[in-house]
Amino acid sequence: MPEPALIDPRLPVDTRNPDYAGTKMGYWPSYASIPPDCRAAYLHWLLDGRRAPGAYIGYVFLYFYGLERRLLVDSQQSPAARAEHPVLVREVERLLRIYGSNGSFSGYASSLLRFLSLDGGHRRYLSAPPQQQEGWELPFELRLGLGQLAADGRPVPAGWALAWIRQHPAAWLRTPAARCPDEFDELFTRRYRERFGDGMMLERGGPLLPAEYRPASPGITSRDRPAGLRVPDAGNAEAPLGELREVASAVCTELDAYSRYLGRHPDAAGTAGALALLPAGLERPASAASQALAAWARSRLDHEDQATVPAADLLAHWSAASAGGGSPKAEAELLARALERSGVGMEPDVRFGGQAPAAGTRVVLFRRAAEITAVPGAGYAAAATLIELSAAVALADGRLADAERTVIAQRVMSRPGLGEDERRRLHAHFTRVIVDPPAPAALRKHVTLLPADLRQEAGDLLLAVALADGSIDRAEVTRVNRYFDALGLDRPGLASGPQAAGNGGLTPVRTAGAPSPGYAIPRPPQQDKPVSAGVALDPEVIKAKLAETEQAASILAGIFTGEDTSSFTALPATAAPGSPSPQAGGLLPPALDAAHRSFLARLAERPSWRRSEVASIAAGLGLMPDGALEVVNEAAFELAGDPATEGSDPIEVNTDVAKEILR
Repeated sequence: MPEPALIDPRLPVDTRNPDYAGTKMGYWPSYASIPPDCRAAYLHWLLDGRRAPGAYIGYVFLYFYGLERRLLVDSQQSPAARAEHPVLVREVERLLRIYGSNGSFSGYASSLLRFLSLDGGHRRYLSAPPQQQEGWELPFELRLGLGQLAADGRPVPAGWALAWIRQHPAAWLRTPAARCPDEFDELFTRRYRERFGDGMMLERGGPLLPAEYRPASPGITSRDRPAGLRVPDAGNAEAPLGELREVASAVCTELDAYSRYLGRHPDAAGTAGALALLPAGLERPASAASQALAAWARSRLDHEDQATVPAADLLAHWSAASAGGGSPKAEAELLARALERSGVGMEPDVRFGGQAPAAGTRVVLFRRAAEITAVPGAGYAAAATLIELSAAVALADGRLADAERTVIAQRVMSRPGLGEDERRRLHAHFTRVIVDPPAPAALRKHVTLLPADLRQEAGDLLLAVALADGSIDRAEVTRVNRYFDALGLDRPGLASGPQAAGNGGLTPVRTAGAPSPGYAIPRPPQQDKPVSAGVALDPEVIKAKLAETEQAASILAGIFTGEDTSSFTALPATAAPGSPSPQAGGLLPPALDAAHRSFLARLAERPSWRRSEVASIAAGLGLMPDGALEVVNEAAFELAGDPATEGSDPIEVNTDVAKEILR
């Protein structure tokens, strides 16, 4: 049959009454068979640029028939027709944009473009992947690009992998991918590259892409059509799709907290609370209040490594920079994470056992190291416990002497296995403990959680601190004895007064053999005695000792994380073998003198006191407040097993325990 789109100039054209509506057009139009008034309307449409949106679709199909023949038939024999290929493809795409609302034309035009894209000379993956999903099907162009990558043995670029998992109906993406699309796309791209480098490789085998096209033109027969090319249908391969789902699921897990926060606070993007929940490395524009919080924290540090600030000031900046609404602990964790993103740490930190900052307390800000340790290791937990114990002994007399500070710094801050960031946090923890010591009950729990091979080290440290300043206060002796009992160690038999310190603050050591009532202090080494040059250090022994220390320290992580401690070996309720019992050897619970009884009786009048009030009561009785509190608590532990007072400011009073002691 003659070509339907062929314009024969010998045929009549009725230009007086053009049939623009196509009322006389048949279902399979042909220029030769349509009436003269339809030819007039068709030719006018062609001359007008083939762009009138309301044109009868039959005229569009008649023109489309000619494009099909030129692209599918003529190009097989004519170099000139092959050269026109790009121009003709763009023309089909243009028509599709104008007349694509017609389902029939859209189907034919789209199928023709897909078929033509299988031409071996065009590599679809060299350009950006399609971003529009086609109903419940993976877009053909996406399948084509993936198939060509498989056929050519090329890795799948990250952008194509993202488009693949985004548009595949079986991707099963979770809520964060929809609620946080930009963050998901960025993080997926990063994780994909971390896992696959340049990209995953696809198998060349498997089913092929459908590569046949049934032309709209009745003038093109099956023998005129070109054969389809062999391109794998890799887009539906289950194995690589499963790997992409694993990456996407992991990314959604990383974004879960951020997504839930935005779900509760839809307008919170850019707030300090939202930014704090972003996975590390993801950056988003911060609100003005968030920037102000970070700038304020950095300005407090100025050029120093740490600074102590009122918690109220910090909380005021946080309130303006976050959406709020969470529990105090949850808000405190967000605050710590927000500061962390600005290179600033804080103590106390609820993530590591600290209390949420509250008005009336103080917070220690510190400058984080270049490489931040997001979660301090077990070695840090051990060192922090030793800090608390040694600080409690040093502060028993109401002051921290320089010599005591030096001993703590040398014996604790320089412990092996600590990173630079952990050391900075440890220094901040030390500063905070001095300002706001932990409650006696909390500290007693920390003591009982120390593993056996760290208890002796803790005891030696406590003695070194007590002896450091050349004088031992009665309150220091009381605290040392209490913690030695809790550690299961023999009491050192210290006596208060300058004579008990002896030998310039050298660390006491236990004597060998049977338990003795005290500790011997060795003589200082003679300075003129030559040091032996034949001493060699065994690196394997050192390595083993470090491993033992780390293993022991790992147990202490539960102190700060709140983990279950049921696996710990509990210390016996009674004293360690060989140590004197509370009822033996003249070590009965100390009776309170008149001043301390009056002090405790005054405190028992109500359950809570401001620290300034306690200081005033102690001063009126001629007592140091910290020392007086220590003495009454020691008596309470001995008689009732619980402290009489807890806290720093306010100071809480266990009135039942106090009344039991006063009976």
